[in-house]
Amino acid sequence: MSSYFEPFEEVQISDEIEKNGEKMLPIEFKDLAKAKGLSWSSYCELKIDALSETIGCKKSVAIDVMRNMVSKELREKCSLFDQEHLLYWLDSGRLSLAESWELATYINDVDMAYVKAIWQGAKKESAPVEISPLENWVSTNDPRLDAWRLLGLGAIQRISTAAVILAGGQGTRLGFNLPKGCFQMKDLPSKPHLFEAFAKRLLKVTSLAQAKMAPRLIIMTSYATDKDTKKFFESNNYFGLDAQRVHFVPQGTMPALSLDHHLNKDQMRIMLATKSTLALAPNGNGGIYQALAMYGYVDLLEEEGVQYIHIFSVDNLLGKPCDPVFIGFCIAHDATVASKVVPKCSPDERVGVMAKKNGRTTVVEYSELDPQEAKRCDPFTGRLLYIAGNICNHCVTPQFLTAAASVDPHFLPYHLARKKISTPNPKNGTPMIPDIPNAIKLETFIFDAFTLCDDHFTLECSRAHDFAPVKNASGNDSPGTATAALLQRGALWLKDAGAIVLGDCGVDIPPELSYDGEGLDHLQGRIFDASEHPLLLDITGDLVDS
Repeated sequence: MSSYFEPFEEVQISDEIEKNGEKMLPIEFKDLAKAKGLSWSSYCELKIDALSETIGCKKSVAIDVMRNMVSKELREKCSLFDQEHLLYWLDSGRLSLAESWELATYINDVDMAYVKAIWQGAKKESAPVEISPLENWVSTNDPRLDAWRLLGLGAIQRISTAAVILAGGQGTRLGFNLPKGCFQMKDLPSKPHLFEAFAKRLLKVTSLAQAKMAPRLIIMTSYATDKDTKKFFESNNYFGLDAQRVHFVPQGTMPALSLDHHLNKDQMRIMLATKSTLALAPNGNGGIYQALAMYGYVDLLEEEGVQYIHIFSVDNLLGKPCDPVFIGFCIAHDATVASKVVPKCSPDERVGVMAKKNGRTTVVEYSELDPQEAKRCDPFTGRLLYIAGNICNHCVTPQFLTAAASVDPHFLPYHLARKKISTPNPKNGTPMIPDIPNAIKLETFIFDAFTLCDDHFTLECSRAHDFAPVKNASGNDSPGTATAALLQRGALWLKDAGAIVLGDCGVDIPPELSYDGEGLDHLQGRIFDASEHPLLLDITGDLVDS
């Protein structure tokens, strides 16, 4: 919606209100406004002038005509789906003309039949599902790891890979009001932002592969984060990446629905965010399939010969875009879809696991797994049977993206999530922020589509090297735990290279020096004293004064 409200150059549209000799309906003006980049209030003023001139009436009469036409358009659609409550502020005469047209655009943009079908499908009790553990998967201790790395580097050199970061969320749980990818890890000596860390790692792996250019980087944003994410990359000169190969794709939205009407009246009731706007929420990270297809990136990747797309979540500080080991693993197994997992810490860790549903590999949420089943162990190894923790780190082919984007939407499940949504006070329209959830949002997950695939492969990796989530302001999965994980990973890399690391405070190794522990052999025998504070190395491996 943001494009409707941006500043614009004044243009005349009076000669464009006729199309094929017929008057345009009011709702059609929104397309013209969008094309010309009109601000909403100026757009309405121009429409009033155009209509007044065309039908030869006073401006006040034109306003009444347009208001009535808006009301009729809205009423017909809302009545059909029992959503007349959305017209409350319009019918009570408390919307300006600009607000009336804003409301009209929001309602016109919602496919209510689709939303109703999705809601009805999501609230149905699922058919019984047979859940079983994965029969086998591959560990990064596998002796073929070096061969996979070479295969992956070759693919990067041929520019047949791309990276996608799922970054539609804001940093609300971190006490941060910008996109989560803009969050700065201030307790690390290098103080990187999450987006910065990923961009620099992508540049480094490009250098390791001796590629002419970096793989394309596609960032899935949302309506709430798109503008700030773009601004962040622009203001930081894309962290050295080619701006023409960095793309931003906003995920779709779904209207938020009243929790009370869902639970107590079995009714779909779309909520208002303000007097003239609907409450919209991102449609989940499974929206990546439709978003990539809608904006033409699936076709672009296929045309450019991209073989694999590496998709991972923005909140994993240790994320390695276009990880050559993972890419090579996929190539070696001719995989359509593959996932990286880490071993669960305990049976009751609140994380989904890669497992089988009715014989097909996907993610089983921790709430779906019976607690007794979660505790079952392999009698030969003693390991948990449901141990393959999902870290939202996947590789897929362009052909799979096409299939997932084109499948009947009723085939892939939507999930109901309870949320707190601000709504207008019915007396004066001021925002009311609830203390408890008052809404449900409809969302789909990226792994919901994995059941479309016959040949899913799973690669178990090390939590210490691959997974440090940044989700909460404090405690588990927080900036503090992620900072510690990155520093300890740096110390492990140095020790593996033959260096001596004293103390437990860890070492911050910049991506320009090492992507995954390589390139540190020249530090063999060096002593690094991290007993009092974390150390920071420069891009040559020398210590940076603290």
